[in-house]
Amino acid sequence: MLFKPAMAYACSCAERLTPAEELERGTAVFAGEVTAIESKEGKVISSGDPIKVTFKVSEIWKGEVGSLTDVYTAGSSASCGYDKFEVNQTYIVYASGVEDKLQTGICTRTALLADATEDLQQLGKGEAPPAKEYKSLKGEHLEPRKDFWWILIAITIVVLAAGIAVAAWQLRKKK
Repeated sequence: MLFKPAMAYACSCAERLTPAEELERGTAVFAGEVTAIESKEGKVISSGDPIKVTFKVSEIWKGEVGSLTDVYTAGSSASCGYDKFEVNQTYIVYASGVEDKLQTGICTRTALLADATEDLQQLGKGEAPPAKEYKSLKGEHLEPRKDFWWILIAITIVVLAAGIAVAAWQLRKKK
């Protein structure tokens, strides 16, 4: 009661890596302009809820990144999310995870491109993005399985057989 409690943060990052170390560790490193930021408006339960940030990619140093690419981050820096993204601003993004669901946060070197002079010097010239289609989880990754109907039929048969077996067992039990 005599001492004022210190501010505690849920996110704590280890020592900051160099651009070369981040390049080696991550799945993708690219520069791009934010074109959209999506969150679950009105449904936020936690500061860790994911936010989808869509980038128009201008330069790539590592990874299979499309000309438009989505990156996910927690909604708040308190949950290690990079919460400084703004539409129409250009960033250097260090992302990890699988290429269909890249993630970034405050423990990476992700920053405004204008503030990334050291990174640009160490990384050198990147490559232009390929003219490949937009990578998003809304595409082929969420299509229904083609074997869905066979699975549904098999489950129905098993449930019917179990029902018949239970009914037969109860009839024998009554006799």
